[in-house]
Amino acid sequence: MDTDLHALCYFSRNRIMGPGGPDRSELAQILGTARHNNRQLGITGALLFTEVYFAQILEGPLGPVETLFERIQCDLRHSDVTVLSFQPIAQRRFAGWAMAYAGLGDGEGEAGLGFDEPGHDLVAVLRDLLDRHDQHRSRLGREWRRPAPESIAHAHG
Repeated sequence: MDTDLHALCYFSRNRIMGPGGPDRSELAQILGTARHNNRQLGITGALLFTEVYFAQILEGPLGPVETLFERIQCDLRHSDVTVLSFQPIAQRRFAGWAMAYAGLGDGEGEAGLGFDEPGHDLVAVLRDLLDRHDQHRSRLGREWRRPAPESIAHAHG
């Protein structure tokens, strides 16, 4: 086992909404950049995109995975970033993918993750997890938002 190989799984709130829903051109740009950069960093993985969330699995050497995830956390297109798991792995599940994709537009020319490909089961689990998270939030009847910076300042100052 390569002890430096790690997998990080997270989800975040999608902040790339346009006037008519998710901004698909922004999503295409994210995927293109991710695929290019991930190849150079030795990172593989999968991205699930819904109208509300991003969910992603990143696999690769510890240092590059941590560096990439720090950039994701600072990216304004994400909010409420939540790590689901981060652990050493024996082998990659998405070895053939710089960034597999499932979600909006996956039947519209994007290189999507086929149902018979390795890793599809993990993406299905992520979809189920996000659906359950939405159902739980709906039952609570609360809006899930990051507090505005000025409200934090007033609360502590």
